[in-house]
Amino acid sequence: MADQSRQRKRADTVKILAVDTAARACSVALADGGGTIAELNYFHGQTHSKHLATMVAALLDMASVRIDHVDAFAVDAGPGTFTGLRIGLATVKGLADATRKPAVGVSSLDVLASQAEFFTGQICCMLDARRGEVYTARYAVRDSAVEKISAEEVISPQQAVAANAVPCLYIGSGAVVYRDVISEIAGEAARYVEGDANYLRASTVAHLGSRQLRVPAAREDANLVPNYIRRSDAEYNKLW
Repeated sequence: MADQSRQRKRADTVKILAVDTAARACSVALADGGGTIAELNYFHGQTHSKHLATMVAALLDMASVRIDHVDAFAVDAGPGTFTGLRIGLATVKGLADATRKPAVGVSSLDVLASQAEFFTGQICCMLDARRGEVYTARYAVRDSAVEKISAEEVISPQQAVAANAVPCLYIGSGAVVYRDVISEIAGEAARYVEGDANYLRASTVAHLGSRQLRVPAAREDANLVPNYIRRSDAEYNKLW
């Protein structure tokens, strides 16, 4: 019992610095086993490279924590914007290498689903992928446990909605942009979250990252690669 108590105490004091630059919001958070310690979110839409380093420094200053006292790092590895993913991953890789601490990547769609774990039923996570498409995956939630029930893919919002045969909660920037499309197809079977709940938060990245860090295999830097799902705009334009 004493050993279990010490293990719980150590888990509660593990500090994770998380970064999310996969979409419009630039978000950083510091968390431990007790929950979020501090979080900063910036929604202006400017390139994340302009603010990320300053936000990380401000976050640590707010929490009175030095970077070498952070125990691990987590980052949103996508899907999302190509530039945003590269910025976030490069930053976290650099911090992890400099401090020799572990780092993990998590799915942006998993992040959205976790932000809706209050809901009971099916969730359709949709990130605006532009060009009339969304990054999407479906989840089922029961007793606050989130289970992914479809693969991540990039498809039209019409296809994403048509795949849902039961009442569903729609969440994410894609659900905001294509709300009229969703409502036209799903009608009263569609549920929505409002406002900032549709945007990715680093505090949720930290929460998911802490779970991964409990699995030894997840501590390898090999999973710190961007999950683009589709070709970049430059590659797409070259094909056409």
